[in-house]
Amino acid sequence: KPQTPHDTAVEGQRYSFIDIDGKNNRSIENNLLAKIDDWYIPLISKIDKSEGLTDEDKDKLSLFVSYMWFRVPDYQKQFNELADGMSKHFQRFIYSSGEEGRQYHERILRENPAMGNISFEEIKKSVKENESPIVPHKNEYLKSMMKMGLEIADLFRQMEWIFFHPVVGSAFICTDSPVVLGAPKDYDANSFYGVGIITPGATKLIPVSKISCMIMLDHGDKCSHYTVGQDQVRRTNLVLAVNCDRYMYSSSRNLLASLVKRTGIANTKKGKRIRMH
Repeated sequence: KPQTPHDTAVEGQRYSFIDIDGKNNRSIENNLLAKIDDWYIPLISKIDKSEGLTDEDKDKLSLFVSYMWFRVPDYQKQFNELADGMSKHFQRFIYSSGEEGRQYHERILRENPAMGNISFEEIKKSVKENESPIVPHKNEYLKSMMKMGLEIADLFRQMEWIFFHPVVGSAFICTDSPVVLGAPKDYDANSFYGVGIITPGATKLIPVSKISCMIMLDHGDKCSHYTVGQDQVRRTNLVLAVNCDRYMYSSSRNLLASLVKRTGIANTKKGKRIRMH
């Protein structure tokens, strides 16, 4: 049924953590994210007008983009997938390591009396057969968000920035995956190594408004603005669309309908974000 984006995507207490008193603490949202969000309109106003950015502007935009990347559900899913994969990998390794595994098991029982007298063999079998996801506590995700937001902002600040602006009559979409990482042109999709933000040649695509799309390149300090034609806008929107998590946003219903039809994303499910070797 027709409804507003707020009704569709609202999630209460998203950035609240459980403090030492067992209460929901909203200081991350109130003291950090709200302040960063206040920078958005003045910064985007400058970018949309192709105005120059001061060093302070660049510092703020780096933080804003970085925290946008790590505060969305898409990153939380990546974090949970990584925690699940690493936990299961460790458990299967330790419970197949003979005496060392038994010593580990005995220590866990001593530290967790509520587990009772469950045997090493029972746990070993459970670990081997368990396919249920291991979900970390939300506090762990929020700690990761806070840490990664600062670290990646520092890297973003050291990169070359380009801003694309569409010709009149075209517009960029925005999605709930605000940063799209693109592989270098010569990247082997079957490579053991993944693509990271500092991989040489990797691009970072960030739609910041319907008339501005940011592209971060390799190390550098240039900040350039370019007007791009409809073909480039169309290609950019297709990349953004296929990488969205659940939602796309645009003032044009026809544009969204066209992208959904061309990409087929309404009938596909986003695959695993993390590969464990």
